Amino acid sequence: MSKEKIVLVDICGTLFQSNTTFDFLHWLLRDDKNYLRFEHIRKLRIIGFLNHHVSQFFGIDIMRNVALRFLRGYTHEYLYYEANRFCRNYLDKRKNEQVFHFLEEWRSQGKRLVLVSATIDCVAHAVSVYCGIPLFLSTELSYNNQVCTGRIKKDLLANKYSNIHRACGCSHFDRVITDNYSDLDIINKADSAVLIQYSKSKNKWLSLTNKITSKWQILEI
Repeated sequence: MSKEKIVLVDICGTLFQSNTTFDFLHWLLRDDKNYLRFEHIRKLRIIGFLNHHVSQFFGIDIMRNVALRFLRGYTHEYLYYEANRFCRNYLDKRKNEQVFHFLEEWRSQGKRLVLVSATIDCVAHAVSVYCGIPLFLSTELSYNNQVCTGRIKKDLLANKYSNIHRACGCSHFDRVITDNYSDLDIINKADSAVLIQYSKSKNKWLSLTNKITSKWQILEI
């Protein structure tokens, strides 16, 4: 596999205009009053500010970890079933068509596409099926007797390269496509990168280009 031309594809914000973990949680728990109260608190500006800085310094997204506790007690089968429904009915309407065109072009060139995302495993699996990309690496939830514990077993948040290296046995890639500013670890292990930038957001990529050693292009959406 290491001799193949591998393209690493991010999911959240890249394939879809969505933070797929939190959007899936809202989809699944939209009638759960406790979760909706938590969601309101999470969206407060001061909470977002504090969570961002804790995540930057310690690599731990506290709000994400707390949110995932609401999945405790749901079966593996049910989460995967609902994630497929979520993908077909919610994410399908939020596709970044330009990115999907890139994927088809690279696929036609014989490149191996690999989904790499910090989203949770049930969502990543659903996106894998939707996109026809069998191999995916994602954050894995912990299950006990096929019942979710509400905890994380393996986290890909800001930790993609080491997981890809272990899973794929390769240390260099043909290309990366991502909107995630924390993906420099995999961007600099690729020959080239397509960097997704939303037109309504500040272009932070321009301040990071001196840290990027691969060839790059910015795709504005």
